[in-house]
Amino acid sequence: MEDKTHKLNFLISGAALSGNKGAMAMAWVTVEQLRLMYPDCQIALLSKYPAQDKAACEKIGVKLVPASPGKLVSVTALRSLLSCFLRTFLSVSWLYDSILKAYCQADLILDIGGITFSDDRDWRGRALSVGWLLPAAAVRKPVIKLSQAIGPFQRFSTRFWAKRLLNRCPILITRGRGSEQNVHQLLPGKSQIYRHDDVAFLLESASDETVKAYLAQQQIPLGGYIGISPSAVIDRKARKQGIRSEYHESLIGLMKHIRRTRNLPVVMIPHAWPQSGRGREDMELCLEFYREMGEPQGVFVVQDDLDCRMLKGIIAQSDVFIGCRFHSMIAAVSSLVPTMVIGWGHKYNEIMERFDLRSFSADFTQNDVLLLCGNFDDLYDHRQEYKKSMTEKLPEILNSARQNYQLVRGYIDQNIVQ
Repeated sequence: MEDKTHKLNFLISGAALSGNKGAMAMAWVTVEQLRLMYPDCQIALLSKYPAQDKAACEKIGVKLVPASPGKLVSVTALRSLLSCFLRTFLSVSWLYDSILKAYCQADLILDIGGITFSDDRDWRGRALSVGWLLPAAAVRKPVIKLSQAIGPFQRFSTRFWAKRLLNRCPILITRGRGSEQNVHQLLPGKSQIYRHDDVAFLLESASDETVKAYLAQQQIPLGGYIGISPSAVIDRKARKQGIRSEYHESLIGLMKHIRRTRNLPVVMIPHAWPQSGRGREDMELCLEFYREMGEPQGVFVVQDDLDCRMLKGIIAQSDVFIGCRFHSMIAAVSSLVPTMVIGWGHKYNEIMERFDLRSFSADFTQNDVLLLCGNFDDLYDHRQEYKKSMTEKLPEILNSARQNYQLVRGYIDQNIVQ
């Protein structure tokens, strides 16, 4: 243990301050909460995309540690494994690269990966789940996993690494019943497994004045619109399953229904941008939908790479929101906007259940335009009633999200600072 004059050093893994705005929201909130608890603390962020994250890290005073996925799961992983095997016989600090040194300098690592050790991720995502935790094991530093989806672990490789690396985390916080069950089944004797809501619920949106000024500049009607966040992740999943055209047709059909029957503006709000300059993300998909609809009047696309606070503010101006990105959904419900979901996996349903909106959560594979249109009509017609119910439930959920950081504080008080 160290005395109270010690300035705590935190290392944040599994997040980013660019690209995916959900990851940005979790990182932003975590930095804010740490500084509220420990004003003098030092915070470093492991960045998969250092060129894109550099400006944001400088803005909020966080040290950037370059950690490209390729290096993390190859060179650093190999050095970590060698350190684990050799440290019994000799000093291994000579093996440490810049990433391992960052782990070594930290008092505590906070992992805020949105979904980790999951068979639902592709091989890159599963490898990164290992890559974030293996260096901590090599330098014997504690990791607390803040609220996130974990599992399922049906694949041998997922189960093998999850069992070994999650077991050494002193605290595991899951963000839904399914993830909590996954972890308890994997580690039946482990204590300190909790279920709390996503930390992104605590994100404050940009001010109404700032948001309205931006909307006016973009000639987007102020309020009274329907927000929607198409997801490039779902688009890729639909392509793999051979139902991409059906996914497009269902969303386009829903937007046309809104315009035809309600004459309401529709605003497509991308919630993820390319982080490496390659691939397709939400903005390109939004523009593709716009072209496929024939560039219709009353349909708008937010085409600027805005930060998570601005996006939450724009979402908050919606009368009703249609979420395909997970954290766009959180931005909506935490702003008390009646929300329907077209998503994937149990993580969406678990949040929607918290607000009694489960009946408005559909899987992207359903592609039933009539069902989606019927769900929208029900939600829109009764939006004030749903908003009232959401208002009653939100305080408990915000308190649950705050418990992530209370658990961090409790661990530090007991194990790091006396």
